[in-house]
Amino acid sequence: MNGFVHLHIHSEFSLLDGANRIKDLPVRAKELGMKAIALTDHGVMFGAVNFFKECKKNDIKPIIGCEVYVAPRSRFSKESNLDSEYSHLILLVKNKTGYQNLIKLVSLSFTEGFYYKPRIDLEILEKYSEGLICLSACLAGSINQAILRDDIEKAKEIALWHKKVFGEDYYIDLLFYHRKMKRLVVIELKLDKFRPEYKGQVELYLKWLDKYEKADGENQPIAIILCATKNDMMAELLELDNSGIHVAQYLTEYVPKEILQKNLIDSIEKAKRQLEQRKNIEINE
Repeated sequence: MNGFVHLHIHSEFSLLDGANRIKDLPVRAKELGMKAIALTDHGVMFGAVNFFKECKKNDIKPIIGCEVYVAPRSRFSKESNLDSEYSHLILLVKNKTGYQNLIKLVSLSFTEGFYYKPRIDLEILEKYSEGLICLSACLAGSINQAILRDDIEKAKEIALWHKKVFGEDYYIDLLFYHRKMKRLVVIELKLDKFRPEYKGQVELYLKWLDKYEKADGENQPIAIILCATKNDMMAELLELDNSGIHVAQYLTEYVPKEILQKNLIDSIEKAKRQLEQRKNIEINE
């Protein structure tokens, strides 16, 4: 679908989190009608060169990035209980300077900041921010973690700091999560409102999901990996694994119907029926 681009994707180089093969990513993106695709592996850029080459082969615009780990204090602080936690942040390359700065950040995360994970800190993030686009990342991002602690003022402070550093190249992600996974949705959190200006973005996302059908067996590899890391039951995870269903259930419960057009309501009902059909899933060996 024209206009939709994935900016947060993990490959086989995101150990115990991603299952995409580098060579398959641009092929699948092309099949789905996308013109570009990003690669944002956890803390590393091991797949960047091959990703670039494979995208060029398939006439897909490569967007090189990384989901970096950010230390809670300094990258040099490595005390148990104080520094074992870290937040996530998405950095995307905008130009040559950005590529060089991302390489620098990832390198320093290993040589200076490694503690459980390769970590950067706010000092070097600000120093090497030129040429990079910054996204607030997943639920493990610092803004979302502050919101989950009910610290809205801290979340605003974090957002404003990043806005100061990255300017117009800073974006806050809209996140959709299944309620059974005990996670919240970062769209006007705590305010119980849905801003009309988000409507176009949600429409684009849902229309794309409605068009998209997963390839045979596409759910199971990543489900197995996530079960290994989260110690979940396979059947339960597979039931929750369809992003379209996550979005559909969220919208029907939280978004006023007048915000949604008729075709989106039909898509939501279709997704809910699919969820019912997924309750009894057999795992093939």
